[in-house]
Amino acid sequence: MLPQVFLERMQGLLGSEYEEFLVSFDHEKYQALRLNPLKLRTESGRTDDSTVIEEKIQQTFRLHPVPWADNGYYYTKEDQPGKHPWHEAGLYYIQEPSAMAPVTLLSPQPGERILDLCAAPGGKSTQIASAMEGEGLLVTNEIHPARAKILSENVERMGIRNACVLNETPEHLADIFEEYFDRILVDAPCSGEGMFRKNEVACEEWSPENVQLCADRQDGILECAARMLVPGGRLVYSTCTFASAENEGSISRFLAKHEEFEIVPIDKKALGIPEGCDGIPGCVENPAPGIEGTLRLWPHKLKGEGHYAAVLQKKGKLPEGYQPVCATGTEKGIPAKNLAKDWAEYFAFAKETFSEKLMGEAGLCTAGEGFLAFGDNLYRMPERMPGVKGLKVLRPGLHLGTLKKNRFEPAHALALALGANLLPGDELLSPVGAPYDTLEEVIGIRPSPGSLREYGVSYRQVDLLPDGSFDYDGIRAAIHEKTKLVTIQRSKGYATRPSFSVEEIGKLIAFCKSCKPDIICMVDNCYGELVERQEPTDVGADMVVGSLIKNLGGGLAPTGGYVCGRQDLIDRCAYRLSAPGLGKEVGANLGLLTSFYQGLFLAPTVVASAVKGAIFTAGCYEALGFRVIPGSREVRRDIIQAVELGSAEAMEAFCQGIQAAAPVDSYVTPIPYAMPGYNCDVIMAAGAFIQGSSIELSADGPIRAPYSVYFQGGLTWFHAKTGILMSLQKLYEKGLVKI
Repeated sequence: MLPQVFLERMQGLLGSEYEEFLVSFDHEKYQALRLNPLKLRTESGRTDDSTVIEEKIQQTFRLHPVPWADNGYYYTKEDQPGKHPWHEAGLYYIQEPSAMAPVTLLSPQPGERILDLCAAPGGKSTQIASAMEGEGLLVTNEIHPARAKILSENVERMGIRNACVLNETPEHLADIFEEYFDRILVDAPCSGEGMFRKNEVACEEWSPENVQLCADRQDGILECAARMLVPGGRLVYSTCTFASAENEGSISRFLAKHEEFEIVPIDKKALGIPEGCDGIPGCVENPAPGIEGTLRLWPHKLKGEGHYAAVLQKKGKLPEGYQPVCATGTEKGIPAKNLAKDWAEYFAFAKETFSEKLMGEAGLCTAGEGFLAFGDNLYRMPERMPGVKGLKVLRPGLHLGTLKKNRFEPAHALALALGANLLPGDELLSPVGAPYDTLEEVIGIRPSPGSLREYGVSYRQVDLLPDGSFDYDGIRAAIHEKTKLVTIQRSKGYATRPSFSVEEIGKLIAFCKSCKPDIICMVDNCYGELVERQEPTDVGADMVVGSLIKNLGGGLAPTGGYVCGRQDLIDRCAYRLSAPGLGKEVGANLGLLTSFYQGLFLAPTVVASAVKGAIFTAGCYEALGFRVIPGSREVRRDIIQAVELGSAEAMEAFCQGIQAAAPVDSYVTPIPYAMPGYNCDVIMAAGAFIQGSSIELSADGPIRAPYSVYFQGGLTWFHAKTGILMSLQKLYEKGLVKI
């Protein structure tokens, strides 16, 4: 419910456009992201790999350009790029579209000194850094400690090298950085009226008193910013509110005190902004000359939530050769004579890991100035880094790593800044798109202790084409000298693609080996074992891996997994499992081998029952109009049956039916829950004799669109049939199906 006082004020402000403005609140909010050139380009320009990645992002999320922002694109809410590994890798930043305009107006240039004064959570700072191309100094500040931490994390995620992240008051900064910055962005804290449509809390917290409080605070912030800008410099002021007191009012009050500043008219047409988005002189007393040259981004006129922006220029020119000096001086960092001695472990790591070209261009291994130690942490400072003494510094440049007991541990920030193809060691390639959710932390797509990423193994994936086929051109481009192993996931996981046949896997393996003959091809065989006449090792797989609480365990194996394939590869697995030199010759079996063998003996019969149950499931739900993958008449490649139910409520009902038919724990009611290894709530139903055994009757799925449940197993056909009938009963009782 929009506040009545707000509505009355907006009616007076908009006049005949008021009704159109109100209607905009009933529209869906606009979603946008901004691609990160720092990840998609190198120092020498675009790479073939970056071009492929950018094209993939465009295709995956069906992007459309935001007119006023380079690299800005709209996407639909169904795409959910925030849950994609590309987001965690910093390939793009999710940002409200109108919020991209202020940085475009700031027009940052490489080599400048730039301040983002009110920076959290970091959208505009990362946009500034993209334009600076790693050259110059970006000081990005946030007064609130918790928000400053989020700002620092986003600076790291986006791979920014030349930023110093501070947690300071504007007043303290103004005392230190007198006439220091070439450009300053003040994205001022405000009453947030432009967020009403997407954030109900902002609406609930609004009041006329808060508007005035924000306006007073903005006056103080602008005063500080004015002191820090060099003559001839540019200051951009922006808010996400419609309140005149915080927009035209703030600028007019500021200019009344500061004759050394003037408004730079914004060329709206050049930005692709429609007419009627000018500043409004009549909305405040004593409007500043030229206030109509400021910008109002209205939600009823363009695709955005709403923003205000003004561009101000400080009169005068810098003297020739002017070098601004801050009160803390320039940070000297680690003396050259101490650098090689105290941080020898870092230089050994860098020389072993990075190419000479990279070391030179990125300044990662240059003796002399440029390195800063914070305790046991080593940073590469931006050029002309201000002295950190007397400042609350969260991140004084690029975090290179930590010295622990004379051992250098490279930082996550370093990996993100350099890109996957520059990480040490081998590279893992998935040519079938994203892996299972639970493997994301194993690989390091989502950071986790002990991940492959922490051990220096990099990761790359090539997504499937829209029709579900392999992108052979993309795979060829992705395979290079460091690509050691290709991982092929046979089953669909929590995706709605068809599972791959053994024949299809064989063709993919042959193609990968034609690109690089010594490449190791590993198949994640989970859920597919014994469904077809052939297994992946019959068509060229060097290694197959799987779980024994799925198909091959036959419902009897209480735990464990298996690997099989080339002897040299299996030997290495054994060495990793126990210890080098010992391998499979030692180790406890815990008396489980009998269950393993008996489960394997029964597995063909059990898998046949599970496949029959999956076909029955597909037939039932297909007849009721639900999308099922695979269809009831399609060839089976694994035991998984996906059913798109369309809602979280239907998923819960389905799983509750499966649970009710369980031989044990039938009284339990499954509910969605935050499961380890997943990035959203998951619901699971399983009344299994063996904990976690999904060859026994079970159903599960992540609570996210398109709300698909994944049904598998059934030690007997009769139990599978009973479970499906019970799932239909639960849906019927809740009025979710008509039979």
